[in-house]
Amino acid sequence: MAKRRNILLVTAVLIAATLALSYVRIFNWPFGASVTLVSMIPLLIIGYKYGVKWGLFSGLMTGVIKLGLDIAFVHPFAGSYDASHIAGATAQAAVVIILDYVIAYFVLGFSGLFRDRINSDRFAMILGSGFAVILRHVAHFVSRFLLYGKNAKVYLLEIKNSFAGSFLEGSKLADFMSSFSDTIINSTTGNYRGELYAFAYTTAYMLPEFVLTLVVLLVMMLIPPVEDHIVNE
Repeated sequence: MAKRRNILLVTAVLIAATLALSYVRIFNWPFGASVTLVSMIPLLIIGYKYGVKWGLFSGLMTGVIKLGLDIAFVHPFAGSYDASHIAGATAQAAVVIILDYVIAYFVLGFSGLFRDRINSDRFAMILGSGFAVILRHVAHFVSRFLLYGKNAKVYLLEIKNSFAGSFLEGSKLADFMSSFSDTIINSTTGNYRGELYAFAYTTAYMLPEFVLTLVVLLVMMLIPPVEDHIVNE
């Protein structure tokens, strides 16, 4: 019973940490995407520390709570989605709820997938966490494509034009994104253009999140007392 209470307590604290960190943005792209302060790490720790099943459940609960908080304070359904190929606002909201909240947090529980398959906890943690974050990237990619892919040209132009007047104006990064947007617009059509747009948009924030998350996790796992707390119940 005491062990069960301890698991619930630690899980609650880590879920709260994930939710808090999800609102701490360390970088904002001019076109709207942002990078958080390693907000996935607490959930990744749950999945490795207590196993995949408990990690998936914790991720699901986190996604539901995050949705409630965002509806109350951030309004994730404000504005209009360019999703005429999806019937109605209800279906559009369902895409956001299922992919950007439920699945996006649920899959982080897979961080513990390799714990019993690889002898090195450090390698197993990094590999499992990397796999989980990639799954989250896929969820956001599919959501972005479904909601915005049909008129990707409009949104690619928004990306290109968003750098004007921003802190990145005139930088090599802005030049690259503008050139990349032009290339997609001029050389692709249809769903392929939509897929490339969705991949570019989601990668713009998920790649930095991926790298930062794994680097911080590796540093944590290289500190024996911290590794012990992550690995052992």
